Amino acid sequence: MAAELIHVTETLTSGLKADAVLESADGIVGFRVTWIAWDSGFRRSGLAIGDVIVAVNGESVAPYLLPGKFHGQIGQANESYAWQQRGWKSECDLALTVMRFGEQHEVTGQLRFERLYRTPQQRSALAPGGPGTISNDGFSSPWSGWYERLVFKLSVILDGSWYRQRMNTRQELKELDEHAARIEYLANNHPGDFADAVMADWNAARESLNGKRLDAVDLRYRELGAQRLEIAKGAAAQSWTTIKQELASQTIATFPSPPAHEASKMVGRIVELPALSPRQFVSDLGAGFAVAAGSGEGCYLIQLSNAPRFGHFYATMERFKAQVHPKLSERYQFLAAIRGDVRMITFNRRPVTGLLVDIVAALAGDSGELCVDMRSENQAGGYAFAGEAQVDSIDPVQLPDDAPPEQVVAAMVRAVKLADDDRWRSLFADWRVAIYESGRALFDASYSIPSHLFQSIWETSRKYIMGDVLDARVDRVSPIRRITRADPTTGVPDVDHVVVWLDHFGSFDGEIRAYNHFTLRRRWPLQRVNGGPWRIAELQSL
Repeated sequence: MAAELIHVTETLTSGLKADAVLESADGIVGFRVTWIAWDSGFRRSGLAIGDVIVAVNGESVAPYLLPGKFHGQIGQANESYAWQQRGWKSECDLALTVMRFGEQHEVTGQLRFERLYRTPQQRSALAPGGPGTISNDGFSSPWSGWYERLVFKLSVILDGSWYRQRMNTRQELKELDEHAARIEYLANNHPGDFADAVMADWNAARESLNGKRLDAVDLRYRELGAQRLEIAKGAAAQSWTTIKQELASQTIATFPSPPAHEASKMVGRIVELPALSPRQFVSDLGAGFAVAAGSGEGCYLIQLSNAPRFGHFYATMERFKAQVHPKLSERYQFLAAIRGDVRMITFNRRPVTGLLVDIVAALAGDSGELCVDMRSENQAGGYAFAGEAQVDSIDPVQLPDDAPPEQVVAAMVRAVKLADDDRWRSLFADWRVAIYESGRALFDASYSIPSHLFQSIWETSRKYIMGDVLDARVDRVSPIRRITRADPTTGVPDVDHVVVWLDHFGSFDGEIRAYNHFTLRRRWPLQRVNGGPWRIAELQSL
């Protein structure tokens, strides 16, 4: 009976599907295995989906990794013709040298003639005896179509795509579980090697997507955020009270505002403006203003554009949000000094005349979490927020210059956890290396990352680590490659390159598991120049 269910063809095959990898970030090229057929001679050889084949029977595949030359190689559609041309026979052993996560492995399998299968009714089947390719056994689609779609999904998952790219692993796991009933039916009603292979592949994909499990994570860094906020809030309240007391002799009633013709007499006098929000920020005549208006009792104008003082305040506020409180609300109170000049602008669709004022001190947030005294600048030409010195002294991130790549990435994660913005920024490279198709390298030592990009990426990273991401830990590190060699004639230095892979952990169904999402970055390239400190080569969020 078994012979009637199997038809052996004369098509010699490895039973593998593989993608030609002509170039890669880690320098490993070859044929990446994307699928191993259930009846392949490599099923129990130790070969894994995601392995990159670099040699066959000791012969490097590199000469065939050119457009138009790899179509007859292992795992390709025309491999059968190439095997026959070389005189290979069925059941011949085939030794493969593969790279797996940067390590070399040797596996041996067999070439086999391709087999076609039949049901007892002599209809086309996926395996000896069934299931039939066009039957569905009461499910919504034929077995052949269902299995083809399942193989595609399993291939993407087991190929390690979610390691190399970004994928919503929890959603993929949910979708994979939708196949459970059909796989169980297959095992119960069509038992055999095919059903066993499908079950094994499905379980392997589930295990991959389910992610590594941690027993616990240390979330004290989140308490540190609350501790920082309490320090800053207490310092802000004390500082605001002190500033008002020190300026009391210069302070006048805010409303009604002094008449325009008396503005020159009021230069330097202090007013405490009512609370403002972005609703009171307007643009008029090519300039931006914050408008503090009384009910028919005049108004004051703070110039926002081309105003270094406000720019420094804004920079301080962004630093506060990065280090202490990312969700600081946009509610502002200002102590301001009257300048003596008047400006007419359009506000609420009508003309208003207001006294221009300069900010002296600011209080921001619903509870006054941020206070900035702008009566004197710091050494960097900006302003410190109240409590900044105490906040900066909390558990700073330390890193030696000779730290290995994995320690640098771990320090980056810790800096994000502890809101150590300065240390985080220092871990990114201040150079750039461009490699052209010709192999020529261009080293740009003048490259610098714009501050606004740093700020945006930092805020995103802080949002993740204070949200769904409970922890991030180094998974593995690629071998170190030298991508440029020192050339005194061009000034190009020795540059080494490495990739660190990061696992992100979240809470799912009461467990802490590694996961991936479109918003998260697993791959972290690092470089070092002339044996110096390793630095992260791409600006990206956690």
